[in-house]
Formats: sequence, C-alpha cells, structure tokens
Amino acid sequence: SGLLRRRGWSGAAAPWLCVLLCAGLATQLLEWRRQMRRLWAVQQRLEDGRAQAVGRARRFVRARLVTVAAVTQQQLERQLEGALDGFAARLGARLKDPAMPAAVQRAVDALLASLLPDIKQECWRWTDERFLPMISPDLRHGHGETSEVLSPLVPPAAPLAPP
Repeated sequence: SGLLRRRGWSGAAAPWLCVLLCAGLATQLLEWRRQMRRLWAVQQRLEDGRAQAVGRARRFVRARLVTVAAVTQQQLERQLEGALDGFAARLGARLKDPAMPAAVQRAVDALLASLLPDIKQECWRWTDERFLPMISPDLRHGHGETSEVLSPLVPPAAPLAPP
C-alpha cells in the first residue's frame, strides 16, 4: 500500500487493483487451460491415428505372411510329391528285370503302388513335425482352421471326445 500512496493512489483503490490483478491472472490461466486442452485433444488424435496405422500395418503384414506361408507350403508339397513319385519310379525300374515273368513285374508294381501312400503319409508327418514349429500359431489357426498339418495327405487330428 505504501507503493500505491507514493504513486498517488488512495488506499481505497488497492483492493480493486488486487481484484483486477487476480481477474487478469484468472483469465490468463483459463486461456492456458483452453490451450492445454486443445493440445491434449491434438495429441489424442495423433495417438489414435498412430494406433490405427499400427493396426493396419499388422493386418497387412499378417495377410502377406499367410499368403507367403501358403505359397511356400504349396511349393514344398509339390516338390516333395514329385520327389517321392520319382523315387518310386526309379525304385520300380530298379527292382524289375526284363527277364522277370509279367506276373512278378505286376506284383512289384502293385507292391510299390500299395506302399507309396504310406510312405508319402510318413514323409508328410515328418515334414509337419519339422516345419509346423516354424509357423506361428496365429497363422496355423488364423482363419478358424483347426488343422495342425501342412499336408493334405495327413488327416487332421480328431478332437478328443469327453470321457
């Protein structure tokens, strides 16, 4: 109040000056609060946009990974199937002799034809055991599939019946 009297203000004006000063400070604080709310809203929109972009990127990568896994699986199946068929043909040619009677040659062909599906199934089981751990569970069960085999030759495991 001594400063106010030296400047020519009366003692009655001092409370009004304090009120005006407090009102000015309150107005400034309210404006800062509005700005902070706007900045917070912008930050929230940026975080939401980032989360959406990350979600889209993950879905995109998963879809491409499923496609790559399916193509790889098909190529593996084709190559393994061809190798097994070629092996069976070479084995049949090796076991048969032109001097053999026709009945024995047919028996060799029948034996190979009956054994080849079992051999293929065992090869598929082996590849399933080796390659399924490399494929993530999301890809194995990604689209409601319950099969845990890569090969169409190996039947999927039947669910256990309740006791």
